[in-house]
Amino acid sequence: MAVLYLLSFGWDKNTSHRKWYKYAYESGSIAPASVDVLVNEPYTQKGIPPRDYPRFQPMVYSLDIFLPIIDLKMESYYLPVRDTPLGSFARGYMLLQIISGWLLTTLFATAVGSLLREQRQS
Repeated sequence: MAVLYLLSFGWDKNTSHRKWYKYAYESGSIAPASVDVLVNEPYTQKGIPPRDYPRFQPMVYSLDIFLPIIDLKMESYYLPVRDTPLGSFARGYMLLQIISGWLLTTLFATAVGSLLREQRQS
């Protein structure tokens, strides 16, 4: 399954999903989902979440969105901000990854099922 992901969205460190999500986070278009963090003084002044809050990792965030059967918990901690153009783009890209993930996961499960059925009949 990871191979399908890498083929779909690339495996280089500088692939588009990493660039977009990293840039969106650094520009404030992806923000922590917790209200407690958003009103926290260090975050409001410097944009730094508390130490006990998970650090934003673009690759893990992208995998969490793409793989529907695995929950890496990153998507529940960070969300695109709808008020910014880049946040709207990140939300659209996120939806594209969700749809692609479901389609490729379904195709993968179907292919594995077909292979197992062929082996069983042989």
